[in-house]
Amino acid sequence: MGDAYREAPEDRTCLRCNVALVPVNVVDRSGPKLYIGLAYTTDRAAETSLWSGAMTNAAGVLRAHICPKCQLVAWYAHPGEPAD
Repeated sequence: MGDAYREAPEDRTCLRCNVALVPVNVVDRSGPKLYIGLAYTTDRAAETSLWSGAMTNAAGVLRAHICPKCQLVAWYAHPGEPAD
């Protein structure tokens, strides 16, 4: 996958401003519960558990960082990391 996944979050900078990015939590409010973070899959379709509704074929999670100057949001994939 390369070293892009290995960089420390504090080393991430804005593509526009070259300012250090700040991690943010992305919250899913679509259902009765709040979920922090987004799971992703590289399969064509997400598979969910009949009992829990959780994604069973998740490849990892997506984490977001925001530029405090221009508000650009950058997403980073974290393969193998479980969703919160």
